Amino acid sequence: MPYDYLVTLFEELPKRQTNESLDDLLPWNIKRI
Repeated sequence: MPYDYLVTLFEELPKRQTNESLDDLLPWNIKRI
C-alpha cells in the first residue's frame, strides 16, 4: 500500500465519524483515489 495513502488515511480518519465516511478510506476503495 502506498505510503501517501497511509498518510492520507491517518490525516482524514480523525475527521470522519460515520461509517459511511470511513468507507471512503477503506483499502478496497484505493483504486478510486
